[in-house]
Amino acid sequence: MQEHFSFESYEEALEQAIHLSAGKPLEEFLDQVLLLRSSTGDSFWALPEALALWRLDRSDDARACLESAPSDIHEIDEYWLLLGMACSGFEDGKEVALNAYQRALDINPRRADAHYNLANILSDDDPVSAEKSYLDSLRIDPFKPFTWYNFGLLLREQLRFKEAIFVFKSSLVLMPDHPDGWSDLGLSFMGNDDFTQAESCFYKAISYDKKHLASHVNMGTLLVKCLRLNEALVFLERGVELEKSSSHALWNLGLCHLLLGRFESGWRFYEARLRTHLVPLESVPTGGPRLHKLQDSTIKSEGDLVVWCEQGLGDSIQFSRYLNLLNATGFVCEFQCPRELLVLFRDWFNAPWLKLRIKGDQTDLKDLRPHIPLMSLPALFNTDLFSIPATIPYLRPPGDPPKNLQLKDPPGGLSIGIVWAANASNREMYRHKSLPLEILMPVLLDLLSLDLIDLHSLQVGVDAVQLQPWRDHPRIIDWNDQLKDFADTAYVLNQLDLVITVDTAVAHLAGALNKPTWLLLPRNPDFRWLRDRLDSPWYPGCMRLFRQKEQGDWVGVIRELQKALDRLFLLDLTELAAAKLH
Repeated sequence: MQEHFSFESYEEALEQAIHLSAGKPLEEFLDQVLLLRSSTGDSFWALPEALALWRLDRSDDARACLESAPSDIHEIDEYWLLLGMACSGFEDGKEVALNAYQRALDINPRRADAHYNLANILSDDDPVSAEKSYLDSLRIDPFKPFTWYNFGLLLREQLRFKEAIFVFKSSLVLMPDHPDGWSDLGLSFMGNDDFTQAESCFYKAISYDKKHLASHVNMGTLLVKCLRLNEALVFLERGVELEKSSSHALWNLGLCHLLLGRFESGWRFYEARLRTHLVPLESVPTGGPRLHKLQDSTIKSEGDLVVWCEQGLGDSIQFSRYLNLLNATGFVCEFQCPRELLVLFRDWFNAPWLKLRIKGDQTDLKDLRPHIPLMSLPALFNTDLFSIPATIPYLRPPGDPPKNLQLKDPPGGLSIGIVWAANASNREMYRHKSLPLEILMPVLLDLLSLDLIDLHSLQVGVDAVQLQPWRDHPRIIDWNDQLKDFADTAYVLNQLDLVITVDTAVAHLAGALNKPTWLLLPRNPDFRWLRDRLDSPWYPGCMRLFRQKEQGDWVGVIRELQKALDRLFLLDLTELAAAKLH
């Protein structure tokens, strides 16, 4: 039996349409509105008609309804609000929607929903304006939980975790049974290194929805950070059970297995990264087939195999070792790498058979050569802990360094290079892996005061300025302005006696050159450094690992570094430095 709806005006109809459940009731409502619009000829009935169409996921019909309506309804703020809603989901509708919401606000600046919708569209490209619009909406109506929630997402994306925590909590006051809200609050606590509160939030989300995929994956990620790896596996495996195609669950499961040294399963799950934001689809260089098995003789006969760098510079240096294995297996390779590494691989890799090219940003669909991402090569070669291709060095100098990159022999002692900060463009990695130079320098100043070292700063970018207080020291050399690319860095590294660095591309470059390297790691390191080990099977014999024992405890790491330096020089450097000062 068809339901009869009672409304005497389009305003009343709009109010009813908001509260109707989607499906048959809304469809019957739409039929009645169409009859009224047809019988009365009143163009204003296009507004509840468009709202009903939009709520029935018929945005294209809703847009057509509004755009074909007579212009006399253009003075109504609801018209522009609905037009924005109808257009926002279309590829060509973003600008239309932005203009529509602004027109609605020109007519009625007190529309909290228009401010909210405007903020949602602005959040990706203009976060400053989006924040203003969220705040404008909340000033008008502070009791809308999704306004608080979406505002929290914006703040968390900007790594403003403390503010995001307050905002997500406000959304949960209004909507306490919202599992997404609890999960995103947990992520904000996790970003603020409050792992206890984060764990509590993820449990809360799961208590409201035992099948909440994001919370299982987030809990697994948190437990990996806490190095509670066996517990992490339980949540990540449950995430895969909930959604077998969940790329984030599979990828994090792969990271957990790799960190445990379970390479066979780890590399297999790690392939899911290719379906995440880490590897955009357009980054695949060719339109040709992907190499999945070494035994694929068809691939070998189709010309060059394009191997392409997919992630960071350090990853590219570490896994480039597999190019030698591909060549030994009979593949003719073209290696597409970042511009910063081109000269390094051309001159230092010592592989005349290797073709090199700078990696582009888009797929060349006309290029039908087969391809494989660089970090899929360990899986291709079934790499386990005992079969890592770990012959080092696999980068060798092409000749003597240029004059501007030659080091002067220290009057006595050792030449030590330092790097204290990761790439600042990756905000989360930078915050996690970097340490303030002022924590590291006191240990090194003791060595300098005793004339035991020359100190070479290999830090580049914005963090190089931290060296400023010590830049005039006669035995401190700052290379920031002289290193054009990683080939230049390699020339300097190759002349050093020791490299002390955080987890950056310089660490991998030093390892590939077989230079003694002391690596300073956070509590929850990248998978390649495994768990608990003080050495690295990727760089055997040359790399020593110093690990945080507690989250964020760089002071403890420097304390261990101090002990290692004491043993290296067979001295108590702190006591000697103090004696010299007196």
